[in-house]
Amino acid sequence: MSKRDPEFLEASRHFKAVLDLSNADMFTIGDLLGPSLVREHWRYWQDQDRWNPELVYDPADIAHGAADPSWYQTDGCPSRGGSPADIASRKWRRRAELWMQFYGPHAWHIVDWLLYARRQNAAWLHNLDITGTPKKLIKCRDLGALLAEADKGLRSRPRAGGDILLGMDDEVFVADLGTSHTLVELLSPRALRKEGTRMHNCLRNGEYDCRLGQLFFSYYSVRDPNGKPLATLEVQLDQILQFTGPLNSAPSVAVSDLVIAYADEIGWKGLMEAIRGFPILAVDDERNVNASSTPPNRRVV
Repeated sequence: MSKRDPEFLEASRHFKAVLDLSNADMFTIGDLLGPSLVREHWRYWQDQDRWNPELVYDPADIAHGAADPSWYQTDGCPSRGGSPADIASRKWRRRAELWMQFYGPHAWHIVDWLLYARRQNAAWLHNLDITGTPKKLIKCRDLGALLAEADKGLRSRPRAGGDILLGMDDEVFVADLGTSHTLVELLSPRALRKEGTRMHNCLRNGEYDCRLGQLFFSYYSVRDPNGKPLATLEVQLDQILQFTGPLNSAPSVAVSDLVIAYADEIGWKGLMEAIRGFPILAVDDERNVNASSTPPNRRVV
């Protein structure tokens, strides 16, 4: 990673913006992002630019041997005009969005580990090199190594939320989705916290408690035959805003198919956009876009 590269700061800035951590979380681990996720994001695009600096193919399509893989323009679209700074800004904003589209669940897992380590004052945070960087992060040479360390570091984390007992006022059965899977509506902050803890998303942080009962927002959980949550939905009126699986990953095809059938039946809109990771923005009661009222979408459901 070369901080001397004139575009590195731009890449780092946009990556952190797309990561969209709360101010408190950024304050907690901001110094750990550079030698971990920011570094891997930068290296990925440096390697990609050696092959093709203008576009990238979807790595999932490549991995599955797709005959016609999806591709995305990554050069900042110079044809749109603007100064070199404008083009660089567009380029790194888009690249940050794409990297999170490709590797978002891994990134959130690493973020959870860094947050937990800092809050527990883990010993490795004090084992530093001469630049003040934790040696553990330096030794992680790629994203896979960071994930392995995250797995080990979170292994001992207590599952807060497992002891939250819910009653009839906290969640309610909504529908039988088939194959013994059900849809449950989450009615209380306690239900959101427990769902967020079990699914490893930011419902557990309380950021969405204020939306319950306001502006026609509602939250649902897809449960397997044993009651285990498989996916979470955020809905406003008849519009699905978000639909994600554990760690904010895309729901499985099987789970998506169950919800598609139910959404068609009751007239919910926007499910396919939510599955693809391009949800519709929340709107206010005048049906105008109201992005300022949307909490940070880090691991949003």
